[in-house]
Amino acid sequence: MLRMYRKGISILSIISFTIFLMFLNIVSSSFGPELVQKTTGQSDVQKDYSFIRKWGSYGTGDGQFNLPISLIIDSKGNIIVNDRGNSHIQKFDTNGKLLLNFGATGTDDGQFSEMEHIAVDKFDNIYVNDPQSGPSGSGNPRIQKFDTNGNFITKWGSYGSGDGQFVDPEHLTVDSEGNVYVSDRHNNNIQVFAPVNNLLQD
Repeated sequence: MLRMYRKGISILSIISFTIFLMFLNIVSSSFGPELVQKTTGQSDVQKDYSFIRKWGSYGTGDGQFNLPISLIIDSKGNIIVNDRGNSHIQKFDTNGKLLLNFGATGTDDGQFSEMEHIAVDKFDNIYVNDPQSGPSGSGNPRIQKFDTNGNFITKWGSYGSGDGQFVDPEHLTVDSEGNVYVSDRHNNNIQVFAPVNNLLQD
């Protein structure tokens, strides 16, 4: 009797273990591939790049540069480059063909002195950090805004450490709501500016 009881327990244990293995197989089939795929995706990092093209040379003409500071890419894939030495901004298509050139040295609207970095918003308007430093500058740092064709829209800023003032504005960026973020490396702060009139643009 005791021997039959032990035999029954053994058979029951084997059946239970078999059911447990089947359950694990079902769970692995359901979740396994997804987990492996995620792990593979996280480790699949592109490390190799091949040269495509280049353009530009030293000079003052179209497609030439003298101390290009930074570049950005607009929503159409065009490359916009600010050239501090030549005090102008050039826009190129993806093949390096010049589309637009605007700006000059000076203190008037659309002119720059020792300009720093640039940014674009979702409408492809162009923002320029213009410290107005150096012998050709007014000494009143400002941000200038242009439309996608280089037409002047507005400007703001002056010299100082108060709200809306700058000493040495360098970087700037624009978020999806049109807010402009400006870093000032002398005042050691970040200022954020919101558009006063949120007018729809084409």
